[in-house]
This record gives sequence, C-alpha cells and structure tokens, in this order.
Amino acid sequence: ITTNQLNISDNSQANVSSQGSGDAGLVSIKATVVNMNEGAKISGNTQSGDSGGISLNGLTTLSLNNSEITASTVDGEAGGININATNSVQLETASKLASEATGDGTAGNIDITTNQLRISDNSQANVSSKDNGIAGSVFVRASDVFLDNKSQIAATTEQSGTDGNITLENLNSLELFDSRITASTINGEAGDININTTDSVKLSNSSITSEASGDGIAGELIITTNQFTISDNSQANVSSKGNGSAGS
Repeated sequence: ITTNQLNISDNSQANVSSQGSGDAGLVSIKATVVNMNEGAKISGNTQSGDSGGISLNGLTTLSLNNSEITASTVDGEAGGININATNSVQLETASKLASEATGDGTAGNIDITTNQLRISDNSQANVSSKDNGIAGSVFVRASDVFLDNKSQIAATTEQSGTDGNITLENLNSLELFDSRITASTINGEAGDININTTDSVKLSNSSITSEASGDGIAGELIITTNQFTISDNSQANVSSKGNGSAGS
C-alpha cells in the first residue's frame, strides 16, 4: 500500500495469511500518516510456514487507538515488524504491537525508529513464544520514550523457549509511570534488557525487570544514563523465583 494517509477503523483490517505449511507474504505500507482506530488490525499470520513480516516506512506519524499490528506463527517463523516514523509512534487504549510464536516456532523482531514513542493506557509492544519456541527481540531507537498507565514493553517465553532481548538506544529520556519493561521466562532463558539514554531514566510505580519464574535463567539488566530516578515502589532488578539462575 502506497498513499499519503492511511486510515483504518471500526474493525477493518489489512492482512496476509497462510494455512498449513505455506508461506505468507510481506505487508508493506509506505505513507506519511497512518491512523488506526477502534479495532483496526494489520497482521501477517502463518501456521507452520514463514511470514514476510510487516513494514511501515516513510511515515511521519503512526497512531494506534484500540488497535493492533501483529505478526504471528504457530510452528513456523513469524516475520518481524519494522516501523520508521520521523515524528512519533503512539499506542493508546489497549493497542498492541506484537510478534508471537504460539507453538514451537520463532517470533520475529519489533524494530521501531522514531523521534517520540508513547505507549499508554494498557497498551503494549511485545515479542513472545508460548511453548518451546524462540521469541524475537525489541529494538527501539528514539529520542524520548514514555510509558503510562499499565503499559509495557515485553519479551516473554512461557515454557522452555529462548527469550529475545529488549534494547532501547540513542534515547534522550525514558519515563515510566505505572508501567513496566520486562524480559521473562518460566523454564527457558530470558533475554537481556539494555537501556542507553543521554539524559535521564525515571520510574514512578513502575519496573524494569528480567526474571525467571521457574527453572529458567534470567537475563542481564544494563542501564546507562546521566540521571536515574526511581520512586513510588518502583524497582529495577533481575530475579529467579524457582530453581533458576538470576542474571546480573
């Protein structure tokens, strides 16, 4: 799709999918402005085949309100989600960016390049695997990143899979209010979290964690910044709750 402005609303969708072992193609959108509202969806889905992923390029702004962009597979390879917006990417009102493997497949990466990333009101950007698959990684390159009101950036494996990493780089500031950034596993290997900002990281009633809740291995947590402010029961930690190992 090539256009100046793309508006998707009221449960409308743009998707590619394949059943069985077939492969799904690429969803490619080149636009200046993309607005998604009230149940809108862009997706690429496969069973055991490979997906070409989802690409949004040439954007000034991307805005999701109660909408989602997802790449998923059961036992195949889910494609990645690549977003490039010069001004802003905004997720509001339970919106979602997700790449997931629900069986033994491999989830793709989420790669966001923008000036300002704002995730609010129970919205999320996540990569996940639910059985023995491999979760992708989340890469964010932005000037300012803001999470608010029970929102999250997450990489998770629910069983014995391998978790992806979360990397936030080239940031000026990162602010979390009642939100979280987490890499987690049960019996697998949780990914690392690496955050690099020139100015500040602020947590209020929020958390940044890498954790293993079963026999898995938690990853590392690395935060590099000028000023780190943590308040109102916030935490930044690595942990294991069962027989696993904590990172550093």
